[in-house]
Amino acid sequence: MKCLKASPKNVVGQMIDLGDFGLVRVAEGEHKGKVGYYDDDDWDLDGKAIVYFGEPLKSEYALVPYRFLERHEGAALPLERFIRDNPQTAKRFGIVGSRK
Repeated sequence: MKCLKASPKNVVGQMIDLGDFGLVRVAEGEHKGKVGYYDDDDWDLDGKAIVYFGEPLKSEYALVPYRFLERHEGAALPLERFIRDNPQTAKRFGIVGSRK
């Protein structure tokens, strides 16, 4: 699995692993400061991450360059709500909540 090092402007030492889906914070760009769920990769559009800012698979998503992402260790209420309301779908797609 390819590993992408966070840009110098991101939190030092944090890394985003390609395909290591989960909670992320956008550190730069149009969606700066938002917490979302990194769900997939889009190789047709210059290899950007597909990030949902609401409930995964239900809300709108954005294509975000990997270098703008950093791992987020907190909770995201839309994500937790989705997992609570759709446990079988979350399990099927490997969607996990807060990392504790």
